Amino acid sequence: MKTGQDLSASTRNEASPRTRGSGPVRPGAGDEIHVVAPTWQPLLLAAGLTMALAGTIVFTPILLMIGLAVAISAIGNWIALIRKDFHHKNSSDSAIGFP
Repeated sequence: MKTGQDLSASTRNEASPRTRGSGPVRPGAGDEIHVVAPTWQPLLLAAGLTMALAGTIVFTPILLMIGLAVAISAIGNWIALIRKDFHHKNSSDSAIGFP
């Protein structure tokens, strides 16, 4: 069982894995960070959820239905865009020789 100074030294090493060893861990030269293209879907989702919440508070079933339809549509479109982008990225990687 570690106590005192041994404990604080070992927790310091375990708490920051990026600084273990000879230096900080950095991505390799060939690594890239993939970011999806900008989209309106998060804004539409927020608008749909806001409309649904307003329809619930004001007891307006039509506003609730429209808000839910907009929110569900935005989620579906957002997932479809991400899947399309992911598929496009993976197919371009395999075209240049990556598995």
